[in-house]
Amino acid sequence: MTHEIIDCHFHPAMDEETDTGWFYPSGSMQQQIDTLKRAGISQACGAPVKACNPDSFDEIRLLNDKALALRDQFPEFYIPGIQVHPHFPDESCQEIERCCAGEEVRWVGELVGYMMGYGVEFASKDALKIMNVIREYDAVVNIHCHDLDVIDNLCRSVPDLKIVLAHPGGGKQEFLDRCLQ
Repeated sequence: MTHEIIDCHFHPAMDEETDTGWFYPSGSMQQQIDTLKRAGISQACGAPVKACNPDSFDEIRLLNDKALALRDQFPEFYIPGIQVHPHFPDESCQEIERCCAGEEVRWVGELVGYMMGYGVEFASKDALKIMNVIREYDAVVNIHCHDLDVIDNLCRSVPDLKIVLAHPGGGKQEFLDRCLQ
């Protein structure tokens, strides 16, 4: 190949709780990476997710530790993404500092609020505090959010934030409508 393709929507299935495969298990990490490479993917970027409604930030930090360990195991292939959580704004900001400053992470998400127990709270007061810290570290945030009003509010509130909207729409017309708004 004369070019590289980076898959920026990867949810590594490192164990049973992070395996989001609906139809069959995703296989080992090596099998997942081999499958992506067969499809022409040079590297993959993203954060592990799991269905949860955490009582503390410990569950989120554990996901991030898994992402960092995966990076260390597959440094030529996996670009780690981390999770943050608007119900834990102070801990999330500390985690961004730990991972972005200390571990040189530059990708946050994909943030999937409906799976992680916070819905579409991407522009709440606490989420905006987190988003501003992400911006300060010049990281990219990948968001799964269908509510364009929330995304619009986020973009207006933190205009220099680098955002990837993970799912731009369900079809050509919806995608075009979103681009023209």
